[in-house]
Amino acid sequence: MLGPVIVNVASGVTLNSGMGASAHPHWLTLNVASGGLTLNSNVHFDGSVVAPTGTVTVNSNSTINGEVICDRLTLNGNGLVNDPDL
Repeated sequence: MLGPVIVNVASGVTLNSGMGASAHPHWLTLNVASGGLTLNSNVHFDGSVVAPTGTVTVNSNSTINGEVICDRLTLNGNGLVNDPDL
């Protein structure tokens, strides 16, 4: 994967497998115009998520490695959001 990559979608996104490059989470931005992002169990998302009117849900054993901007954030089980800049 080469970056930066910006993905713009009209409505919510559900991921069942990983997306992005763990060594370069700043290379991917996912913009969700309406709705949010759901990571199902054991999914790793390496990048930034912008869902200003939606919910970002990180389910059991899933991780977002990057920045999250959303209306609501839900972490279930061992769900984790990690900002690589901290």
